[in-house]
Formats: sequence, C-alpha cells, structure tokens
Amino acid sequence: MGHGLASWGGLDSPPLWLGSLRVQGLRNITATEVELDASQNLFIGGNGQGKTTLLEAVYVLGAARSFRGSRAGDLVQHGAALGRSCGRLARGSDSASCLEVVLQRSGGRRVQVDGRAADLPEHFRRFPMVAFHPGDLDLVFGSPAERRRFLDRMLCQAERGYAVWSRDYRRALRSRNELLRQGAATSQVRAFDGPLALRGAAIGQARARIMDVLADATRKMLEELGIGEFQVVLETSVEPDADQLAAALSRSLGRDRARGHTSVGPHTDDIGLSRKQGRAREIASRGEARAIAVGLRLAEREVLAERTGTVPLLLLDDVAAELDEARTRKALEIIRRRPGQVIGAAARDVLGVLSRGWRHLEVRNGAVVSTSNC
Repeated sequence: MGHGLASWGGLDSPPLWLGSLRVQGLRNITATEVELDASQNLFIGGNGQGKTTLLEAVYVLGAARSFRGSRAGDLVQHGAALGRSCGRLARGSDSASCLEVVLQRSGGRRVQVDGRAADLPEHFRRFPMVAFHPGDLDLVFGSPAERRRFLDRMLCQAERGYAVWSRDYRRALRSRNELLRQGAATSQVRAFDGPLALRGAAIGQARARIMDVLADATRKMLEELGIGEFQVVLETSVEPDADQLAAALSRSLGRDRARGHTSVGPHTDDIGLSRKQGRAREIASRGEARAIAVGLRLAEREVLAERTGTVPLLLLDDVAAELDEARTRKALEIIRRRPGQVIGAAARDVLGVLSRGWRHLEVRNGAVVSTSNC
C-alpha cells in the first residue's frame, strides 16, 4: 500500500491512514473485514446496508465514539452485549499500530493500542480524524452547543491538555449548578469558582488561538466552494482570563441562583457565522448551509494538519447527497489536492460524481461483498 510524505500548508505532514478494518456487533454489522487503499475509498450501497456504520466504526478507532453523537451503547448491535472495531492505523511511513475499541451496551468502552490500554487524551491527538455527515447542518442551524462540540473535538485533537481541562471544567460546572439548584450556601457554591476560572481561562485561550487559524481556513474554503463573505468569529461572555472569569462568576451569583445554572464562562461560547445581512442560521439557504458545513470540516482538517503535524483521516458520509453537483465537484477537487486518506459512503445514484480515482467497496446486508478500482 504505497504513499509518500504529504506537503500541507508548506509543512511536511505525513497522513494518517487505515490499512484494514474489522467490525463486529455494531448496529447492523454482525462481522465484516476489509482492506483499504491509502488514498480514496468509497463504501457504496443502498439505504440501511451498513455503509455509514462502517464510517462510524472507523471514527470510533480515533475518537472512541460515533460522529453522530450516539452514546457508546447505542452503537452495539441489538441483542449483543458489546461491539468491536479493530484496525491498523499508521502515520506516514511509521509502523502501523493495532487499535481495538470495544463498546459495551451498558455504555462502557475499552480502547487498546498494540494490546495496551490507551491514554485517551493522547490517543485523540495521535490519531486525528475529521468526519462530515448530514447532521453537520446543525453547525449552521443548530444551537451554540453544536458549534462548541465541533470546536472542542478539534481542540482535543490539536492541543495537549485540552481534553483534561475540558473534563475538569465540566465536572466543576455540574457541581456548581447542582448546588445552585439546591439553594446551597454561598460558600459552597463559590468553592467551585476558582476551578471554573482556572480551567475556563485555559479553555478560552486555547479556543481563541485555534479560532484565528480556523477562521482564515474557513473563509478560504467557502470562497472555493462559491460561498463568500461569511465571517467566522469566537463569541464569548467574558474574556478568557482567570481573574476576570472569577469576578464574572461572583457578579452573576444572584442571577445564577434565580436561574439554577451558571450563566458565564466558556460553556456559553459560540462560533459566530455571519455576514452584513445577518447570521448564517437566519439568512443562509439550505444549500448554502450545507456548503458552509462542508467548508468547516475541510478547514478543520487543514487546521489539524498544521497543529498536529499529521494529515487527519477524512470521513465523508453522503457528501454528494448534501451538495448540488457543482459544489460536490468543487469539494472533491479540494479534497484531491490535499494529500491523505479519504473514506466515504454514498448511494449508487451519485457514483457518476464520485467515481474517478476512488476504490469502491460494495456493502450489502452489513458486510463488504466486493471491491473494485475506478
């Protein structure tokens, strides 16, 4: 399986690529195994045959979760206690690592690399992946929480320490909110202001750093896709400084008691997508929104390549069904110019757009039944 070092943004960034995939007991896949090409792969098949589940199985290897937001247990096949995704992942010409992720119906998960338990924050950074799927329309029309998840997932892969900061912040926030709902004493509530301010500042500063790069990359991608003018900015309720966050938490205590939740901090941040006529969620057509979502994902891939030194594996679920033909072709042109492995899923009726240069893997009844090169 040949490949060479990738040139990305002027830097030599080797691609992450998946040599083989074995899936057991996930959704409608009882058991299947497939070898993959180092460049462009396309799972094809009708609705409900399992092609998107195979993409989820690939994503699970790097993220230990589905890109569709499902709980770990929801991926496990009906009637089974657990499901498993296994694969050989390599970075450039490095030796491949054997990854195994076991998901339990109860919600538990086990991640192993070469037979040893993985340190998850390091795992996320070592095996970066970007996935576009139809639910990404929520990046434009959905709540701020959707855009924060997009930003946080990217930062967990891009910045050492971010996953731990985010975990600690969420725990402190849950505790403070619970005390607010209980009407606890001020001293009890304020005991969590320090941890929230410290971790919140680290989170906010990391988001600000990456947004500078993401905004520029997104503008370039949207311009190439024929969507101009949209500005991409980080919107915050308070500056990412520990002292300022602590002061804001103190000032908001009365309001927070009345509402039963903490009203300031990075958990209220948003990514603003707008142009002079208004916000994208209010003025963008569905076609524009789809293109914006694709542009954000392609920009994410470029940012991660720069920040991690590895070109992420790119997953595309029905991208041709989400864009018109002209924008689909533009998106595929952008993808072809960027080195690295791409794994997609599509229905048969869009193969005319996606055929050139892709390896086709036909999926039927939850199994890969044939392969061909186009």
